[in-house]
Amino acid sequence: MAAVAARLLEEKKHAGYLKGHEFDLGYYANVPDIIWKNMGDDIYKIEGPQHYIDWTKAFDKAFGSPKDLPVSFDEFKTKMGDEYKYKLGVAPFRIHDMVTRCKQLAAKLDRSTQGPLLVCLGELAHYTGDMSMPLHTTDNHDGQLTHQEGIHSYFEDLLVDNLDPQLKVAVLDRARSLFDTHVAKKMNSDAAVRWLIEESHEKVETLLNLDHGLDRKNINLAKKKYESLIVGQLAQGAVVTAEVWAEILEPVKDFDNTKFWFFDGKPEYVMPTGSGAGDATAASKPAGDAK
Repeated sequence: MAAVAARLLEEKKHAGYLKGHEFDLGYYANVPDIIWKNMGDDIYKIEGPQHYIDWTKAFDKAFGSPKDLPVSFDEFKTKMGDEYKYKLGVAPFRIHDMVTRCKQLAAKLDRSTQGPLLVCLGELAHYTGDMSMPLHTTDNHDGQLTHQEGIHSYFEDLLVDNLDPQLKVAVLDRARSLFDTHVAKKMNSDAAVRWLIEESHEKVETLLNLDHGLDRKNINLAKKKYESLIVGQLAQGAVVTAEVWAEILEPVKDFDNTKFWFFDGKPEYVMPTGSGAGDATAASKPAGDAK
């Protein structure tokens, strides 16, 4: 998805300096899962809830809609009151933190910061991508409330893997068709992310209904059944990611590509600064959770 977002900015925003870094951005987008979540239990307890927001009736009561989530984590926590639980997820606030971090690097772009900026953009894309996954926006995150256990990894991993290699082409084509008139173009990054959360949350019932009566072992039938939803959600995530990146990269005119061979194979953990990391001791890893 990060590579698709980069291609959109190359084509639509003349960000040609990203063209040689699509692979890098795709790699960095996997860092929060494949590297950071494997840095031990203490980091996992902090990092896990940064990837989702389990929208419940308590959220409905406090905010009404994901689009009305406050930008400030402190305000969010105050309005949730006794219903606040770190383990319910804080993804939109992690994204705000990462956007701020990336903007600081973009504002003083030079040979020393362009590499770290790529890393930051890629890492950020993981979290915006997570918001395009419907089961990252509901407390029924693994179908456990509807007796559909295992649906999370089945939808997010197994089906996606089996739709490759054509999937990236299909997502890129769909994202291109959405980009020019996408609602996120009129929003700042915080509003665009909240729009994406609401859009994804509205797809939860559709995703779970597709699973009813499905023989999950019949991968060929299942992937045909789910393909439209998977392509659509990945495309929405790519467009929103591209728009968030565009806001960050607004002051950037070019990278210095002369001998720009930067690659960071194991980026250091970025500790959350405004998304509840101090509350992590109250969080625990849910059994069977694929988040």
